[in-house]
Amino acid sequence: MLTSLLRRHRGRQRTRGQSVVEFALVLPVILLIVLTGIDFGRVFLGWVNLNNTARIAANYAAANAPLLSVGNPAALATYRQLVQNDADTINCELPNPIPPPTYPSGTSLGSDAVVAITCEFGILTPVVSAVLNSPIDVSASSVFPIRTGVVAGVPGGGPPAPLAAFNASPMTGDAPLVVTFSDVSVNNTTWAWDFDSNGVIDSTAKSPPPWTYTVPGAYQATLTVSNGLASSTATRTITVLVPPGPIADFTLTPSAGIAPLTVSFADASTGTVVSWAWAFGDGSTSAIQSPPAKSYGSPNTYDISLTVTDSVGLTSTTTKQLVVGAVTPTCTVPDFKNEDTSSATQVKWQAAGFDTSVIFNPLRPPEFKIKNQSLNKDQILPCQGTVITVFDK
Repeated sequence: MLTSLLRRHRGRQRTRGQSVVEFALVLPVILLIVLTGIDFGRVFLGWVNLNNTARIAANYAAANAPLLSVGNPAALATYRQLVQNDADTINCELPNPIPPPTYPSGTSLGSDAVVAITCEFGILTPVVSAVLNSPIDVSASSVFPIRTGVVAGVPGGGPPAPLAAFNASPMTGDAPLVVTFSDVSVNNTTWAWDFDSNGVIDSTAKSPPPWTYTVPGAYQATLTVSNGLASSTATRTITVLVPPGPIADFTLTPSAGIAPLTVSFADASTGTVVSWAWAFGDGSTSAIQSPPAKSYGSPNTYDISLTVTDSVGLTSTTTKQLVVGAVTPTCTVPDFKNEDTSSATQVKWQAAGFDTSVIFNPLRPPEFKIKNQSLNKDQILPCQGTVITVFDK
């Protein structure tokens, strides 16, 4: 009887020991499955949020197509900030700069505004990270129809439509002609000026600085205004006449750069010119129409002037600036993600060439693992004075 009891007791002990061993073997697999599920859940949630970001951005792009399609700086800055603010909540890294929206069929009413966004999403689980080559790209896109004018055209359906209008003074005169433009538009929030009818936006200010027309001709000065839903354009003709005597003009190629800088000079004067007098800003001069290229070795701002004279002694002088800059040392921002805040972080920052210190935020013990940083990795910035902050979330 006693022998039978002892045998049953030893059997139960072996069963318990076997269960502990089996649990120890299965536990890592269970943890891996749980962490993998968490990672894929994070990525899926990030993708859902990124789709929402794309929809918000596409809605803005559809409402501001006239400005975004021509690269209006203010509209592009608002669009990129809108995308960045939404993306900050899902802990993914956007491309820098954020790509603008596209308009495959143009910007007419009903055409598509297309927004495509791709984010780099970090993986927590090392095994999954190794398999998927973390970070992984998460992409989303959205398409909204351009509705400029639809809401404003419905009675009681939106704000009054904008109306572009401006004054120009004087509207005719001899070259060089300095013209002052004053906006008198109504119901608008943005301005886009093209003073010389070349399709390039020269100013986005409500009250732009005076514009100088140096070459005789007829110019269509254009102002396009918008209230975010609709736009309006006004045009005035500026007539620049040929003045009596020559008109001095020339080109610098290039007009700015880093020392040592070799610059070519080309006379572009009009009228019957019989003599030329160049002053190159460094004390040297020339009296020929096409002087040879010149090298500027010292960083400085040089005033280059040309005076031309016609056969009856009438003269004209024009001056342009040449900016020669010094070489600014640049460094590449390292990647601090998933590193601990320690002296090694400072060493890594200074090893990259920067002369500042990493700012840890929040400043609290114990040391935390870095999840984000204020500057994007691989960004090229001046080595001197650049500041970076690292975060634990």
